[in-house]
Amino acid sequence: MSKIIDYMNEMGLTNTENIKRYFTENTIDVIEVFCEYIKELAYEDWGIADFSPYSFAPSMEISGFGGCSEINCKISRAERFNRFASLYSDSIYLIIESITFPHFYNGDEESIEEYRCQLISDYTLIFIYSDLIVNNIAKIVPSHFSICPDCFAKEVVNESEILKLEPIIDNYCKKAKLLVTKYDDGESGYIQIKNLPEIFPDHDPYIFIDSYNGRDILKTIDTSRSIITNETIIKDVMKSVVVNSFLTSRFETFMSSMYQAKYITSKSFDKTTVDFSVKKTIGEIPAPVFDMPFFDKFDTKTILKLRESEHQSFNDYRIAMDQATKAYITEPSQINDIYADIIYPAFNRLDALFDKTKRSNFAKSVGEGIVIGSTVTLGVMTSVIPNNPMGIISALGGTGALVKYLDGVIQRKISTNDELEKQDFYFLWQLNRKNKNK
Repeated sequence: MSKIIDYMNEMGLTNTENIKRYFTENTIDVIEVFCEYIKELAYEDWGIADFSPYSFAPSMEISGFGGCSEINCKISRAERFNRFASLYSDSIYLIIESITFPHFYNGDEESIEEYRCQLISDYTLIFIYSDLIVNNIAKIVPSHFSICPDCFAKEVVNESEILKLEPIIDNYCKKAKLLVTKYDDGESGYIQIKNLPEIFPDHDPYIFIDSYNGRDILKTIDTSRSIITNETIIKDVMKSVVVNSFLTSRFETFMSSMYQAKYITSKSFDKTTVDFSVKKTIGEIPAPVFDMPFFDKFDTKTILKLRESEHQSFNDYRIAMDQATKAYITEPSQINDIYADIIYPAFNRLDALFDKTKRSNFAKSVGEGIVIGSTVTLGVMTSVIPNNPMGIISALGGTGALVKYLDGVIQRKISTNDELEKQDFYFLWQLNRKNKNK
């Protein structure tokens, strides 16, 4: 159980409408009392899980609690990672600004509305993660176990690390395009940063500028929809973006090391900067990407219930996916084919065992991420699976090594002589059957 979730239930914060109403209609004094109490409950709920290779510390961006501030974007990322965690993790550690950061709000009158919006966002996402929190899979990092990010930047990150960012900044200055999307007669505007998926993998960001924080930029703009060509301004914007992203990733990896969890992020930039900040070289090839098994029709409650009843098969499928990833590690470009090369045949054999005359349909939803500190690949199912898995491999141009891998692993584990429950991907197969039978 979770004292935070229990208290949210007690306060009626059990849906997005009630959460928005609470933080919009109450006075700031009432809200501050609520937030301080939640921080104490977070400390009471807190505990570091036993070490597990399936313990993850997601970046704030991939969990939804950071990155783009647009609420629907945050909800989408949270739902996506929530499903990933329910299908794969033993534990995840969530950094939530309003709970984790010691100096989140300083009482500034000008920032009250921003404060309210942040709380609406944070508690909406906590509600999304509530099943994982209640089942002690998702853990909210309390302020007692944290450090102020600004203090961290001053005390831990040294100037030499910042200087090492210069080659990256210069490279991004050449690559990125800065487009003025809105301009209000020299008073304010928005700049869109395009062509920089290394830092912004989900969508191009918009930066607000006004006479206070973007005076020099405003002076160079004549009209909306103009492309910024001033090299000094481009360099200033890129330096700000890169340094802030670097400090965030350094803070998040520092925090993850304290509870021995694997840092997971959707940005290849994080992989590069974290690597060279620990005495590795700039420009290393990022870790292999992985496909997250986001079955849009599967709800967390169903997944967690099956995990309880199929604990062994759940572990078997995770281990099988890890082994499949290692077989592909010499060819990172083929990582995205794992679901087609391995999951498809496995599911087809399971279908044949259950009913040789039936065919199965699977919905595919592919997301990307980077696992730092380990190599983990997950797959998703799509389309109608033919009865001949080796025919699929041949049609896809599969190599002899791949066929050998399938013969040595899949054929060994997935055969008509084995029981259903002993198959590596029985857990995922069961989830699909439950969804079809709804």
